Amino acid sequence: MPIFFHKIRLFFGETSRIQLAVFLAFALFLCAHFLLMSHLLFFDAGGSLHSTYYGYGDTPYHLTQVTKFAYSPLTDLNEPTFLGEKLHYPFFINFLSGMLLRVTGLLVFSFLLPAYIFIFLNACLVYYIYKKCIGKASYAILALFIFFLGAGFGGYSYIAKAYQEKMNPVSFIEYLSQNNLSATVIYENSYPKQSVVFGAPIVLSFLHQRAFLPGLFGFSAFLSLLIKIWEDRERLKRRYLFLGAFLFGILPIMHTHSFVAASIAFGVFGLCALFYKRFDPFKKYLFIALLGGLIALPQIWYLVGTKSSFSTGATFISYRLGWMTEPGFGAVNFPPGMKPTIFSGAFASFTFLNFGIILIGLLFVFLLYLFRKRSKFLDGIYSRAEIPVLFGFAGLLIFVIAQCVRFQPWDFDTNKIFVYYQFFAVPCVLFVLSKVYEQKKLLVGILLFCFVILSTFSGVLELVPKLIKPSSEEPVIFSPDALKVADFIKANVPQGDLIITGTTHLNPVDSLAGRGVLVGYPGWLWTHGINYSPRENEVKNFYVNPEKSDLPEKYNAKYVLFDSQSASEYNANKNYFDAHFQKVFADGQYTLYRL
Repeated sequence: MPIFFHKIRLFFGETSRIQLAVFLAFALFLCAHFLLMSHLLFFDAGGSLHSTYYGYGDTPYHLTQVTKFAYSPLTDLNEPTFLGEKLHYPFFINFLSGMLLRVTGLLVFSFLLPAYIFIFLNACLVYYIYKKCIGKASYAILALFIFFLGAGFGGYSYIAKAYQEKMNPVSFIEYLSQNNLSATVIYENSYPKQSVVFGAPIVLSFLHQRAFLPGLFGFSAFLSLLIKIWEDRERLKRRYLFLGAFLFGILPIMHTHSFVAASIAFGVFGLCALFYKRFDPFKKYLFIALLGGLIALPQIWYLVGTKSSFSTGATFISYRLGWMTEPGFGAVNFPPGMKPTIFSGAFASFTFLNFGIILIGLLFVFLLYLFRKRSKFLDGIYSRAEIPVLFGFAGLLIFVIAQCVRFQPWDFDTNKIFVYYQFFAVPCVLFVLSKVYEQKKLLVGILLFCFVILSTFSGVLELVPKLIKPSSEEPVIFSPDALKVADFIKANVPQGDLIITGTTHLNPVDSLAGRGVLVGYPGWLWTHGINYSPRENEVKNFYVNPEKSDLPEKYNAKYVLFDSQSASEYNANKNYFDAHFQKVFADGQYTLYRL
């Protein structure tokens, strides 16, 4: 036991003073992340189910998978939001929550517990990796905060507004919170203004994008093994090689974008091992790549299948030069009449607005590396910095690849890849600053202070309003009426009986009862590369003119749900439904009919 506590103490630093400071900072980070996650799903005193403003769209989707795994046969791996389509979204964490829900029957507990566990594990692993890279606990904990809170310059526009309107700090934070303003996503549609579509990963990725949590864990654990293989000069135990292959192999089902980033980093480690004639690590990397690839390929084929084709007309993965240069939500705003191109001031403005001082720092560190032979001091830094150099190359390569390849139909989602560019960029920059600080403390101290402030300001501005916002102000995603109709369906409607519903993303049938629907929310289906339009039209036509539709016969539907969307969007006639179909449940806005 004393040895265990000694290792824990060393984990947080070399001296008692540093250990205490690092431990307190680590605990502060965990508390903030846990608090943010607790707002993602909760019941209020009246029985309504809430989520956050930014989780309003994503949380109901994740619930479709959680309840599907909890209430449906485990052999059913179909997409719950589109009958007959297989799952394309990495479902590892939702499967865990579904299994917990099967055992406990507690929806919120089952939804949040795996997230809390991965938050803790990720913080430990990221801090550990950064400490291995930089070599100092104080810089490692700083890197942890900068990675999760690092963002571009989007938040500074709010400061200008606060200055113009003479807001004090309290009224400024209230203004941000009450208006649900974000420094992570700011949509501007007119030149010379530019949108912000990449921001602090803790909010952008590690809250409502649940698959990112196990994805970062698998990525970090795998990267730790790559580093161990690189540094271990002696014979490495065989179990580490098999563990590395297993971690690499299961990453696609945990989080596909993390698998892509891990593959790029893996390639950097392998090529550098070959370049430096480190043949022993190279052989181990090759073994892991072959075995891990065999494990990963069936998952990739299942999740992506034929939707992934590297062609101009591809709907899922395609080449394009410049992230967000294609027209769409949050795209680069070019001057009127200018053809979209990366060789323009507009693209440069968009890029540095989104990636900020971290990108500038990484480019500067890379330039220093290129000219290192001209300075004994710089050459001394980089000659002893194998891991930081590997991190720098991995970060740059991920950034360049993400500027050339669109990984999903909505290019906005490529920000998931850029999260890993930032993962590598931050410790690389801090490593160089830490080494130069040893020689020029005052100058580098000022630079380090500026780097921390400029890199985290927008992220902190994003985070603070969310931390102080009362949970009662978070939006309701499902009312008690929705929970009642879901309970009725689970208890009284057989598993195989299809229920016709609308396409709202707040659908109790798929999100709460765990039943598959003909057409779920189009925004989800489009980002997964599913052609939903023909079936969506069939559903609309049924609600508008049930007597003229063959939808129930075509899909062997047994029930239909009438709700507010049916009445408002489809202009469906409830009196007709009451007269021609058997009402089996009615509460609030929901009425369930047997066809």
